[in-house]
Amino acid sequence: MPENLTGHNCLMLSTLDQFNDRAFEDSDSGRRVLRVHGSFRSNTADGLHEAVRSGVGLARLSNWLVAPDLAVGRLVAVLPQYPHDYSAFYVLYPHRRHLSRKVRAFVDFLIEKFTPVPHWELDG
Repeated sequence: MPENLTGHNCLMLSTLDQFNDRAFEDSDSGRRVLRVHGSFRSNTADGLHEAVRSGVGLARLSNWLVAPDLAVGRLVAVLPQYPHDYSAFYVLYPHRRHLSRKVRAFVDFLIEKFTPVPHWELDG
């Protein structure tokens, strides 16, 4: 149950407070937001990842970051039945009207790699 998170040391991202709220949705309870607390804050996902790997507590991290650890059993997914579906990547470039072929190729590459199923979630 998501409510069990309140009994754990939930690691926090210091740069984005709304990231620390855990939203859950199911057919029984509908949508709810749970505030969690913990003894460790980091300003990067890498910092949270290292803390989790060291056994400091639980953290919400991107699949692409933890996939290798999950694959070999160093980490275990908690509440996988409640995925956090929203995430976004942003590509910034100077101007769209005169987009170079290299930038266009790179953006197309990113779109191919990250949608609809990212390569780290594919079997094999």
